[in-house]
Amino acid sequence: MTDPLLHQEPADRSGHETAAAPLLSDDDPLLFYPFPVIADSPCIFALNASAAIKGEIEVSISDACGTLILSRKLNRANNVAVRLNDGLGRGSYQITIVQGRETIIRRLAVC
Repeated sequence: MTDPLLHQEPADRSGHETAAAPLLSDDDPLLFYPFPVIADSPCIFALNASAAIKGEIEVSISDACGTLILSRKLNRANNVAVRLNDGLGRGSYQITIVQGRETIIRRLAVC
């Protein structure tokens, strides 16, 4: 079975290709699928296998107003992927990743 996080498939009927992608660089601890994220469509975020992740990380997604949309703790041993069935609406989001004493903040725009 093909890993849905690595398999490329058309995002919509327009034929635009999508793939799992880190937000900024290959070292980012999270991948989003499909990328770019499509508004109001299911999306998945998962741990990036190529990133140096040790132990547990906490991931939170907030909208532009600061409202917490989702907060999860992830580690390689168990829940490595989270599916957002309702997707994210159009707008800007802040992704906060906390691992130990290190905090990484990324912005995500959904069109």
